[in-house]
Amino acid sequence: MSLYIIVWGLLCLFAAKGALVQERRTTARAEFWLCFLLLAGMLALRYGQGTDYFSYQEYYYMMSDTGFNFPLSDVHGEIGYQFLTNAFRLLHLPYEALVFFLSVLQMGFLLAFFKRYHIDCVLALLLAVPTLYMTYFVSGMRQGVVLAAFLGVLFPLLEKKRYLAYLAGTLLCMLIHTVAVVFLLALLAQLVPKVSTLRLLTLAAWLAGSVVALPATQAWIHSLGIWALRYYLGSVGISWAAVAERLLFLALVTWLYEKLRRQGRLNDAFVLGYRCYLVAMALYGALIANGTTASRMASGMRYIEILLLVYAARQMTRTGRCLLVAALIAVQSFMYVKNIHTYLDQGAYRADLTVWTYPYVSVFNEEEIYQYRDVPQESSSAEGPQPAAAGQRQA
Repeated sequence: MSLYIIVWGLLCLFAAKGALVQERRTTARAEFWLCFLLLAGMLALRYGQGTDYFSYQEYYYMMSDTGFNFPLSDVHGEIGYQFLTNAFRLLHLPYEALVFFLSVLQMGFLLAFFKRYHIDCVLALLLAVPTLYMTYFVSGMRQGVVLAAFLGVLFPLLEKKRYLAYLAGTLLCMLIHTVAVVFLLALLAQLVPKVSTLRLLTLAAWLAGSVVALPATQAWIHSLGIWALRYYLGSVGISWAAVAERLLFLALVTWLYEKLRRQGRLNDAFVLGYRCYLVAMALYGALIANGTTASRMASGMRYIEILLLVYAARQMTRTGRCLLVAALIAVQSFMYVKNIHTYLDQGAYRADLTVWTYPYVSVFNEEEIYQYRDVPQESSSAEGPQPAAAGQRQA
């Protein structure tokens, strides 16, 4: 059985147990740290995991190891990321060292977020793992660092109204991945006085995106011959499962917001998080014609839903909390299985592998990856592995 399935089973078991029984704090903390450290270790010590692993490896060894020489036009990645990889190359460190470093950053930022808002529990991990961890941390490493930085660093700055620091942090993140530009929209959202107005703007964005997705509109966009419009708005297929998941969570979070508002249990962090969440969902709706672009741009702030859902669950009665956690386990399990199917398809894995046998390979048994994936093996050259195409890029 796949290690990924075993870990997911632990998360579901502990999350369900936490909802059903009143656990001692020490027990809940032990379960959280067990799962967190297991996930962190798997992330930091992985080899060949994620659709982009070998693509990033190829780019890493294209950077100079004799001096700073960036940016390179044929190396994918913003100038900040290229500087970082160039620095690692100058230290003559292997690619695995960069993966380890970025993994520590990602999990460190995520832990800071959990601790800052007192949501260091297994339910928070269960919400983070299917997409944030498995897609962005494991595969889209640059974007994973940026998303984690928003949660662990930028959102607390926004809450404290330290806008200059927030702006500076956003600009730094843009040097790693330009998707961080969407963080600027969180500042604009603060200018909208009413949450109800933000909801209407979100609805308008979804309606506009639906119009853009119509065949007649798509034909008009392509007739203009403008590359940027075709790239961001051109239809490359709508993932209806992803759309349904976004709408389901948007409806759920909005219902929980209203429920807590009527009970007088809203706090400033929840309200701010909900505002950011509406912005993320508005972005997704506006770009819905292009599922990949929509997911990438909306991901910037959508994982604030972890805070919203965990906080709301803690304010509910035991029955309500059990129903909510059961629903979350069901939906997240579906997304987890769906995403692993995607990784198997895009990662050039053997056709006989399934979700149940999806392999985990570490730096301690890295040669095994070539038994599972159709990628060129490392050469004996001092410059590292030969270029390898690792499937469709998701970062």
